[in-house]
Amino acid sequence: MANFDHIRIGSVEEDRLIPVMPFDTFVLSFCADTPKGTSVEVQARVRLAGGELSGWFSWGLWSPFIDRHSINSADDLAALDTDTLTVKGGRLADGVQVRALLNANAEGQTPVLHSVHLAVKNTQAACDEPLRAHRDAYAPTPCYSQMVRAPRIGGVICSATTIAMLLASKGENMLPEEIALHNYDSAYQGCGNWCFSTAIAAAYGYEAYVRYATLDDVLEELENGNAVGASVSYSNDPNHERPAIRPATCWCSAALRPTRRGSSSPSCTTPPPRKTPPWSAAIRWSSSSRRGATGSSTSCTARAARARASSRSA
Repeated sequence: MANFDHIRIGSVEEDRLIPVMPFDTFVLSFCADTPKGTSVEVQARVRLAGGELSGWFSWGLWSPFIDRHSINSADDLAALDTDTLTVKGGRLADGVQVRALLNANAEGQTPVLHSVHLAVKNTQAACDEPLRAHRDAYAPTPCYSQMVRAPRIGGVICSATTIAMLLASKGENMLPEEIALHNYDSAYQGCGNWCFSTAIAAAYGYEAYVRYATLDDVLEELENGNAVGASVSYSNDPNHERPAIRPATCWCSAALRPTRRGSSSPSCTTPPPRKTPPWSAAIRWSSSSRRGATGSSTSCTARAARARASSRSA
């Protein structure tokens, strides 16, 4: 049995309690079009198995055109660190409520929230989902190296490089530095916020979200022609708690994959990162799927309509 789940919400209703499998770890992601001057803030709270409700947690203020930032917070029941909420005290939650704040610009334009995705996992239970088939699968994807990019940020743009590769596999033409410019989280001081990483792919017209997945889920995406970026942890030390891979210069992780929503015209003007963050071992990102055309007046907020998405390893 899998120890994780993924739920897509097409419309947000604050008073709706969404039942989910018991979990202690929760990542929220969303797809939104945000014309210049607008922004989106998605919040959630969790219900513990005993019926108690946590406070509301914010997954940050988002738009490609603003000083984006996550909001770390905690109460007696749960804590949110950048993009991942953890239930405290070894307890489990079994429900989620979601609400969204849509901030209009001076011209009266409002952002459009297309979907919210909930990725939950019970880290106290083993995932004993058997691998159904041992097989090879391949999805052609351009190869980028983050280490030959701009030296100031080359070591810390794992997510941005992965997203650029995934989008390139769908015909987009963007540099990792461009993605890093627009998924940079000024509170986290880095480009590894999983929620913002999928949000920037969504801004170019993709249904992009974070999820946990089995190896079979990954193989299915590859067989459908969708490149996948997987979050992995490893070490070059055979005595380390993480699996040893040699040669390996460091232990790290990564995650990613896209598919499409509509045409895009990137010309964002967000301030560049002000500070090079320390190395982060988490490359946080998931997948996307282009939405069809509904039109958006702003470049870098891609046109709407839905398709499907993809993966992050469990």
